Amino acid sequence: MLVSAYTDVGSVRKVNEDNYYVSDFLNDNGFIIVADGMGGHNGGQIASKTAIDAIKNNLSLESMLLMSEDEIENHLNDCIDNANNEVILKSLTDEHLNGMGTTLVLCVVLNNKIYIANIGDSRFYAIRDNKIAQVTKDHSVVQMLIDKGEISEIEAKNHPNKNVITRAIGSSPKAEADIYSYSIKKDDYILMCTDGLSNMVDSSTILNFLMSESNLDTAVKKMGDLAIKNGGYDNITVVAVRF
Repeated sequence: MLVSAYTDVGSVRKVNEDNYYVSDFLNDNGFIIVADGMGGHNGGQIASKTAIDAIKNNLSLESMLLMSEDEIENHLNDCIDNANNEVILKSLTDEHLNGMGTTLVLCVVLNNKIYIANIGDSRFYAIRDNKIAQVTKDHSVVQMLIDKGEISEIEAKNHPNKNVITRAIGSSPKAEADIYSYSIKKDDYILMCTDGLSNMVDSSTILNFLMSESNLDTAVKKMGDLAIKNGGYDNITVVAVRF
């Protein structure tokens, strides 16, 4: 099992409001978090770090090993709720932080199974047998319009509201995350990223980098470099795993 991570402020922003965390992996069990913060006066940076710290402090791999599938889902939702509360509480400590929030995608690897909790438009991709699939669904205005059949995926790329999200940690008293799970096979990859990558580099290009590069660090860096070359309008964070 190999893990590689990359983050960069990009070409436009002055502050990197993305944050990520990769836990220690014991017996190939562990977890990864990627978050993309938003809010003025460094609020985004604080929101993403606050949410990640809350998950780190509350997620219990040891307990999850003894849980049923339903209990695991409840535990992940509890962790998301706690992170949501922590971000809201932090925002109340300083008027400049009012309205701050963050996306969050959490991946837990446990006994050859993956559990994902997602809120916002950061993404989780699964790669298997030379194919890539976006597992998570963006909580965004453009995704909502796509679902309604009002715009195409091509039109979404240039839509004026393409960066507006419909769910976030810290935006309402109750966080509503989507939970997914599936079993891992040998030679699978996973990739988690903020929209600074996914808006600049399409999934087929991500797949090509992973399949053509024997070195995972090189593949991940090439993705980030291409996102910057294509404009680098946002902070870029990528975490990839090869099983």
